[in-house]
Amino acid sequence: MTNIWTKMRALRPVLKALNNEEFKNTTTRINVARHELFQTQEQVIQQCTDELLCKKKQKLVDIEK
Repeated sequence: MTNIWTKMRALRPVLKALNNEEFKNTTTRINVARHELFQTQEQVIQQCTDELLCKKKQKLVDIEK
């Protein structure tokens, strides 16, 4: 039982660092993604192309992440 506890204790800093790296500045990343989506939507309004529509769909997927 102590073997499992030791392994879990050793794993904790690694998981904590991964969590900080992955979820750091989530608000900023969301705001940047929304701003990019807004710019893409403005471009679609000005000239609607397949490339811009695909880019818009990709930005929506990025925001959902």
